[in-house]
Amino acid sequence: KNGCPFQWVKSLKQEGRLIYGFPKIPNRTGTWIPTKPEDIKGIFVNNKDFVCAYTSKYSELAGTKLRFIPFESDGPEHVRYKFYLELILKRSTTSDFENEIREMARSMVSTIAAKNNCEFLKECANRFPVQVLLHLLGFSNEKFEEILGWQADIAASPNIFRMRRGARETHAYIEAEIAKDSKN
Repeated sequence: KNGCPFQWVKSLKQEGRLIYGFPKIPNRTGTWIPTKPEDIKGIFVNNKDFVCAYTSKYSELAGTKLRFIPFESDGPEHVRYKFYLELILKRSTTSDFENEIREMARSMVSTIAAKNNCEFLKECANRFPVQVLLHLLGFSNEKFEEILGWQADIAASPNIFRMRRGARETHAYIEAEIAKDSKN
């Protein structure tokens, strides 16, 4: 209580080498949590017994066989994907958007300042990353509110059908935007 704010993390080590974390959201699976540094390192380097592919469950929800790269990639494949993503997102590329992204942030802050309060998660933390990502990808902002709803369904809905709908709508939107861009 009055001690270290991370005391609960330290206490995990006394639970054993592995503890099971139960999900707080229905229809989600729990996860095993290693507590010892040597076990964590062993898991990260053992790509035979511990794999990342399809661990997010997004592809299952969306009805696809897509993976989030580089996060759902193991070993050398992860390094390769990360290398290419770093080339795409290198400083010179992202700095081209810096002023536009700053303006998005200023606009958001101005809106909040005018109200003199906000619910941070709903008005900033959920909105801003989606807004920036759409901009960086060159996607339209036309369906922004719908996209936020899909994101909320995927991330926090206790209803598996809403989660699935959110994932499938998101996937369809991304495919449509890519197809539109391919024609141009």
